Amino acid sequence: MKDDIFPAIANGSQIDTKLRQTFQKNFVQVQNILDQKRLLINEINQNHELKIPYNLTRNVGLIRELTNNIRSVVDLCRSL
Repeated sequence: MKDDIFPAIANGSQIDTKLRQTFQKNFVQVQNILDQKRLLINEINQNHELKIPYNLTRNVGLIRELTNNIRSVVDLCRSL
């Protein structure tokens, strides 16, 4: 009877370790994306305040990148 229980416990432990590793990996990715998002928002705000035409045009691409980053965070969180 004991022999039947221990493999299940060992297998559960392996699953817990894998889940923890996956969660940690996704969490680090989310944190990195959020850090990048903060930098993008700061640059977008600075460009907006300066009102230099080139910088305002550049904001279009920065906002697209920001949107893609947000999608990535949502996808990573959804996979948890």
